[in-house]
Amino acid sequence: MLYTMTSTLPAQHGGRTKSLLSRIAMIEKHLGYATTILTTNYDAAYDRIVQIFREKNILSETTQIENIYEWLSGNRLYEATTPLVTSREIEGLRAVQVETDTVRYYDGNTYVLYRKYHEASDQLSFEDFMSPASKKKVERWQYNDNGRLHRKIRYSPKTHKKIHEQFYDQEGHIYCEKHYEEQKRNKLISIQTYQLGRPVHTFQTEKDLFLYYFNHRLTDGDIVFNDARLLDWSLLNCQVRTKNILVFHNSHLELDQQRIKKSYQTALEGSDRVAKYLVLTTHQKDEIQARFPIPDDQFAVIPHSIKPVEIDRTHVEDQFCFIGRFGKQKQLEHLLRSYAIFKRSGHPTKLALYGADEDGQLALMKQMMYLLNIEEDVLIHDFTSTPDQVFAASRASLLTSRFEGFGLTVMESINVGCPVIAYDVRYGPREIIEDGQNGYLVPEGDVTGFAEKMVEIVERPLPHVRTKPGLYETQGIENYRNLMNWLHTE
Repeated sequence: MLYTMTSTLPAQHGGRTKSLLSRIAMIEKHLGYATTILTTNYDAAYDRIVQIFREKNILSETTQIENIYEWLSGNRLYEATTPLVTSREIEGLRAVQVETDTVRYYDGNTYVLYRKYHEASDQLSFEDFMSPASKKKVERWQYNDNGRLHRKIRYSPKTHKKIHEQFYDQEGHIYCEKHYEEQKRNKLISIQTYQLGRPVHTFQTEKDLFLYYFNHRLTDGDIVFNDARLLDWSLLNCQVRTKNILVFHNSHLELDQQRIKKSYQTALEGSDRVAKYLVLTTHQKDEIQARFPIPDDQFAVIPHSIKPVEIDRTHVEDQFCFIGRFGKQKQLEHLLRSYAIFKRSGHPTKLALYGADEDGQLALMKQMMYLLNIEEDVLIHDFTSTPDQVFAASRASLLTSRFEGFGLTVMESINVGCPVIAYDVRYGPREIIEDGQNGYLVPEGDVTGFAEKMVEIVERPLPHVRTKPGLYETQGIENYRNLMNWLHTE
């Protein structure tokens, strides 16, 4: 059997999820191997996410998705059931509608309950039970898309942190519960699983639970692609002898570019249980081998690949763009400073930023825009599901990250004819960008040099922006063919 493991599979996703879904589709379509995806986070709406992916042709009908909580429930978590309607009136309580789908309930003048309904329906989304003493919620009951209870969360009356969770299947039976510390860290203390209402197994950590799941779900000889470092310990400590491919989507180094990230230590120190390390660049492979005695034949260097498209640059707007998370890693303060320097050249070119806030960076970005007096020229947008259209309409896309796993957006931009100006950081830009041909590489941290390349690309556009041949899908298919052949002969 062929498996892919990931901690989460969100409906709106970034580079890691996009990459693993592309790999699965490529291996199935061109090599004939169907994949089962195992996920380990809790999401009562996974059935809806799968449906969305299938409707968008992101997942084929033969690609299966299983979640650990669905497995723990005896496959009764996502069963199709009749929608359950809950009246908005409660006997003995006074209901006050706040918005179309939200209602507050009072016992006399005391606020005791808050209800949120699914949009335009009488099916509950969640209920918050309020403490008259603290005015804080003491419990939250959550309901699935059909209005059926799937989780109860209890909060500490002292710290108001989550201290207890109970998980229910579609028939209302408990199958799992978790206990947490009240202290600031709110550490998970224990996990208890149930069958037919009776406790059966206790675990101290989620990694212990994942290990139990993998030991019962996998069999000797299975091929497992693991895309999440969170799952490395559980996979590598399995009793079953699987062929493990650890896929690195990001840098294994801390921000200082010296220390190994804690999340990568298990993977790199457990090479005796790893069939292949799948890395995106030779640069990363070489730097790993400089620190760990891992031989060449334990590595597969397979960069992201892309299908060639017809390039249409007839509707380019006078703008630069950035697409990605608004996080610390992306160093958007560098991008804004470079853009402010660029504006001194007198060009009216705008800067369009597409993404979602992370770690409160958006507020800092807006403050910097104000201080740099570029508020009127920087356009901030939400995450886009059509990055190709944004790239195709931009003079150039920009990347000032401190590090990358590969820089998938760099490749996507160039593929539609949009050149890229990027810091020459670990890892990816130098493998994708041919300096002066399809973009420019700038030394990391050189804000002024970055601005100079922005001016150059406006005044002297690059005429023949093309993807390197080695990054096209045909080469990607061949790379995975070689890997799968090796795995089936070992």
